Amino acid sequence: MRMRGKKPIFSRSDTYDLVSVMERLIVAGLKAFLRDTETHPFAGCPMNIYWELFGEEYPQEGYSPEQDAEASALWRKRLRFIVDSLEAEEPLYMGKWDHGPDHGKEGLPGFTVWNMVPTDQEAYDRVKEETEQWDKNRKEALRLFAQHFDNLWI
Repeated sequence: MRMRGKKPIFSRSDTYDLVSVMERLIVAGLKAFLRDTETHPFAGCPMNIYWELFGEEYPQEGYSPEQDAEASALWRKRLRFIVDSLEAEEPLYMGKWDHGPDHGKEGLPGFTVWNMVPTDQEAYDRVKEETEQWDKNRKEALRLFAQHFDNLWI
């Protein structure tokens, strides 16, 4: 992807895997946003973070400095979680594979069964669990990004 003025121009290679293009844009934007919220004198925290922590009733005397600090810390923690989860590489099993019991047999007419099994089942299972956690974190990061999309301004 490149920019022509303020308009993004997507190539065929971008649209082939738009997910990774969008994830890179989100990560780059949130890193800059985090940097700026930590240095900007008027950067705040969305009210829905306060409501989540302290209830939706606004206190007559306002929020205390401790409450402001707690809400801001949760806000930055969520933003960092989104960045870290979308930046993380998917775990891959790098072990060797052997032919499985049905490998090479005829399947549907004209098709051969391709059945491979890992040589190190323990390592494979470990990577499978890591992959499931990676996917869970990534989906939660995207959910949080959507939830807080309207709050990404200073």
